[in-house]
Amino acid sequence: MSTSPQLLIDGRWTEGSDGETLTLRSPVTGEVIAEVCQASHSDVEEAVTAAAGPGADAMESMPPFERAEKLIGVAELLEERADDLAEVLTDESGKVLHTEARDEVAESAEIFRWAAEEVKRLETPALPGADPHKLVLTHRKPNGVYALITPWNFPMNIPAELVAPALGGGNSFIMKPSEFTPLTAAGMLSAVLDAGFPRRLCTCCTAIPASAVPWSSTPRWTASGSWDPPTPPRRSCARPG
Repeated sequence: MSTSPQLLIDGRWTEGSDGETLTLRSPVTGEVIAEVCQASHSDVEEAVTAAAGPGADAMESMPPFERAEKLIGVAELLEERADDLAEVLTDESGKVLHTEARDEVAESAEIFRWAAEEVKRLETPALPGADPHKLVLTHRKPNGVYALITPWNFPMNIPAELVAPALGGGNSFIMKPSEFTPLTAAGMLSAVLDAGFPRRLCTCCTAIPASAVPWSSTPRWTASGSWDPPTPPRRSCARPG
């Protein structure tokens, strides 16, 4: 398992290209937990390129029942690593270990199990055609790469609510977790990779402002929490060029 303070880009944990770091401190004691690598604009561009290219291609070719099997694998790994993940979650978020952190890890595992079952029930309706002797069959295809911005207050639960359905639908993603809780997100993504999903499908860029994400390259996005300046996705997507 990795709860690395590094960046996850193109399937590998790596330092930021400019060598910048952000000091991660316990909200309870103030002590230093880790020096977290800070992503530059070029790091983010590389992450998006990997997720939108090889990562998206690998996911699109994966059959739904195989995706479901791997999602179950993620859930099982989260459960196996629950004690370690809960301690990391407590260290960086300040949540109570026994009554909050462990419950959040368990709930996150259940989210991946739910997504695994939903994958098997994706409907593909048959539509009437102009010829009464023919039916028009539909086929669901992945949307591509998603940009996910997640907050600090539920550092594993909210990312799981976004990552699990994205994977179930055959999509790749780039995640920007809160700079206050990046290690918890790294632990969850480590389980995703260890469960056998293609390594290039997911990327994680920590310690960057939401405005640094190239939204025009990732038109599908979801965000929880607040940021400065406000509404960067809308502003960036509306910018010409």
